[in-house]
Formats: sequence, C-alpha cells, structure tokens
Amino acid sequence: MKKTILATTLQFALGASIALLAACGGGGGGGGGGGVLPVATTPATDAGTSAQADPKAVLAATAAAEEAAAFALLNEERTSCGFGVLNRNSQLDEAARGHATWLLTNNAVGHGQVVGTPAFTGAGPMARAIAAGYSPIRVEDENTSMVGRSQAADFGSFAIRTLLSAPYHLAGMVSGARDAGIWIMSTEQVEAASKLQPRIIAQFNLAYTATAGMQAGPVGEVRSYPCEGTTGAIPKLSNETPNPVAGRNLATAPVGHPIFLSGDSNKALAISSTLLQETATGNTLAMLSPVVGSADVNKVLKINEAFILPDAPLKANTEYAVAIVGTNGGTSFTKAFKFKTGSLAEATSAPR
Repeated sequence: MKKTILATTLQFALGASIALLAACGGGGGGGGGGGVLPVATTPATDAGTSAQADPKAVLAATAAAEEAAAFALLNEERTSCGFGVLNRNSQLDEAARGHATWLLTNNAVGHGQVVGTPAFTGAGPMARAIAAGYSPIRVEDENTSMVGRSQAADFGSFAIRTLLSAPYHLAGMVSGARDAGIWIMSTEQVEAASKLQPRIIAQFNLAYTATAGMQAGPVGEVRSYPCEGTTGAIPKLSNETPNPVAGRNLATAPVGHPIFLSGDSNKALAISSTLLQETATGNTLAMLSPVVGSADVNKVLKINEAFILPDAPLKANTEYAVAIVGTNGGTSFTKAFKFKTGSLAEATSAPR
C-alpha cells in the first residue's frame, strides 16, 4: 500500500511558552524518526503550583477532562459543518498515549519513533494503531505541544483551535475518519520528568477500518470549514510546514484563517472565484490563489479538497461573509456562509 505521510509544524509565541503543532496522515506503517527538542539545563516550573499528595493523579485527572473537552469541541466543529461525528476509541486512545509518552520521554517532536529508544511503541501511526489492537486503513496523526508549561487546564480546546487554524492540519481534522483517540499528558507524568523541560502535549489519532469505511458527505455537496455559524476561528496563521504559501515567510507576513473545502470523493474540485467580506463594513479582503488537490505542490490534499487563504490576518471577534464558485467533479457549485473569528489572545497567550 502506498504510504502518504504529512509532517507539519506550527508555532505560536505564547508568552514564555512555545506551542509546537505537528500533523501527519499515514496510509502505511512506517514513519520517520522524531526530531529532538533542546534540553533545558535548568527545568522551569509552573508558577503558583502547590504541592499535591499525588501530583501525577491530579495531572492525569485534569488531562482526562481536557481530552473530553477537546473531543467534544472537535465533534461539534465537524458535525456543524457536515463532516460527521467521531467515535472515541480506546485502542486509538492507547496508540495516542503511547506516542505522547514516547515524545515526552525522548524530548522529541514529530510522528515517527526510533526503534530501541525508551517507551517505543511503533515506528509510525499505522504500526502503533495496529499494536494497540485497531485495524486501520488510514491513520491521521496530529499533535501539538507547549514547551515551558505542564498544566493541562484549557489545553484541550486550545489544541483543537490550533489544529483547525492551519490548512493541512485542518484537512486531517475534518477527514473521513470515524474513530478517534486523544491523549493529553505532560513531562511530569513520565519517568524522566526531572531531566526534561516542562512540556505538555495533545496527541490525536483519527482513523477508520476497512469494515466501516470512511465517512463521506452527500453526493454533490461541497462541505467547508469554517461554515455557516462557525465561531472562535483563530484570525491568523503565522507558520506551517509544509508551507501552504510557497516562497512566503509566514512569520513576517502572516495570512488569515484558511477556508477549507471538500467535494465528492475521487472527483476533482476546482475554484473559479472567492469573495470574503467583513460583514459590518462590507470591506472586501484580498485572497490568495486557491490551492486545489490536483495542483497542490506539497501533495498533501486529496483531489477533492481545496483551501483558500486571506492575504492578511483577519480581525479578532469579527464576522465575515464568504462566497465561493467552482466545480465539483465538473458540476458547478456555489457556497455562501458567514463565520466569526475569536479573540486573538486565544492564539497568542498561554492557556489559562
């Protein structure tokens, strides 16, 4: 089976912390080794943390609540835009737990694991899912971590919003998966905690089996994210790898929240025009050329997928109207909806 793996990294400055986001979709069992983060010579501590009788139990309980919040928000965003509900799967939870543990234990980032290293559970997303007892056809592997912080409070929703704010990550999060595993944990919950810089990670595995098949929308319908009624969209994108805008330094010239489209499976999606306006003022925003699956230079999108990026960051807490015209498998379509951004602070400050 042909293997397709997406490895991406997105960073936000978060006060004294840094959020690292990585996403991967794999149809095969392999995976490259994870990158290694620099080790802090003097591990920092979270201010205001009081001594607990069983701190690991407290951390685990908080993380479990954040996992539930993340799962609920992801399903809310998916179902409201027609991408279908996900079922939480204990086997994929176990695969996610294993990879989160390996990343933290080895001070690494990415989607692959190195054979022979501590906490090894499988070289790639497929291998880890199979080892946990799941029988996948495809696994989307997504993770985001925050360096310099180990408290889980509010990290679940933050992780989802972050993943949905970058087009290639977004494609994985609203993919045709039916099942999902989520695990949130920090360095304080692993054996090598005293040797590691504080860090918290949210690991997501989305997948489907041959028996269930992947989820697909109604034939002839083009779905989008955001969609009508979406709120809380992060206003800007300042870094994603692979770069969705070839030759542009997003750190110095950021773009706005992506508009992602998905048409009929295995049919080419084409975009002929896009209009984005600020609802209150009627101001029209400049848009970059659409990126469609058939011409994606990064070869990440499927043929029935596309995204469009505003040429500049959007305003916070602002409603926008979208109008898109194109063809779905050769058949003309129009798509019109309104969505609203959230506070910029949600993406640029550490979780509360």
